[in-house]
Amino acid sequence: MARGRRPSGAGLVDGLEGSPEAKRRMKLALETLEGKRTVLEACQMLGISEAAFHKFRIQWLQYSLGGLEPKRRGRPPKAKETVDSEEVRELREEIAALRKAARIAAVREEIAVAMPGVLERAREDEKKTR
Repeated sequence: MARGRRPSGAGLVDGLEGSPEAKRRMKLALETLEGKRTVLEACQMLGISEAAFHKFRIQWLQYSLGGLEPKRRGRPPKAKETVDSEEVRELREEIAALRKAARIAAVREEIAVAMPGVLERAREDEKKTR
């Protein structure tokens, strides 16, 4: 005595998303594969020739087979960001300006440590000229 559920066969198609006509065609194709219906009967119900039926059934099976191919495990890799040359140029200019500003600040600090009065006099002179 066999245990478990009875196979649903073509009845599984009812739970899928798709148009009623697509479901009807799939059910008929499955029933021919199950041996429940002849190809000739399915062709008469669909109003197509046997050649057309075999062509559509092979296309359907081929498409289904593609969906069953093994896939990479895990999450798909993140798409790499592309950077355009204009953005790279702007960033390089900004880096150069920041390096220059950092060097100027370092020189000012050295002057302030070595000669504390020089910077103070320079600031006072700037205020007077404004």
